[in-house]
Amino acid sequence: MSYIFETLQKSTKRVASDFESTRQVWHNASAGMLREKIIKDIIKPYLPDCYGVSGGLCFDSEENKSKQLDLIIYDKLFSYRLPFDDDFIVFPCESVYGNIEIKTNLNKETLQQSIDNIESLKQLKRENAYDVDITPHLRLKTGDISSREKKNYYFGAVFAYESMTVQTFLNDLANCRKPEDTSLMPDIFVLLNQNTIIFRANLTE
Repeated sequence: MSYIFETLQKSTKRVASDFESTRQVWHNASAGMLREKIIKDIIKPYLPDCYGVSGGLCFDSEENKSKQLDLIIYDKLFSYRLPFDDDFIVFPCESVYGNIEIKTNLNKETLQQSIDNIESLKQLKRENAYDVDITPHLRLKTGDISSREKKNYYFGAVFAYESMTVQTFLNDLANCRKPEDTSLMPDIFVLLNQNTIIFRANLTE
């Protein structure tokens, strides 16, 4: 376990160093693309080959569409996709696992934008998947599966290179516009300069 933490600490230092180098890029859009690529290049080696990472859009069978998303984690083996280039792909929602929003500076405005972007993905409708699904095309015959736990929830994460203090973040989070369904909220916030990771709690009675 200590080896895992040491590896993650080294990756964190690399992210911080690479971020500092992008400060020399004065064009905001170009700097933003570079900062998204830093996170993409960091996480890809940790993912099995069956996972892909790309920016893009998602849609469902009812013609609902997501907002433009920074880093979509998708299924490279079975997914259908419409690639426009290596860093922008349009996906049917069945092909994706979730999304990471990358923010240079997380403030009240970009926090709301991140929440809205992740909500736009999580509200896309798709058929439930269960633990008896071997592949998207093969399901074990076990009778009624309606009582089984759904396995294909979307995840949503927000990664911020720089942000307000943790307490200010929590205050802004409490006061921002949030979806009525709390499952549509981001599942995790990473505040790099605050050395803080915040998870969304699942509260049950």
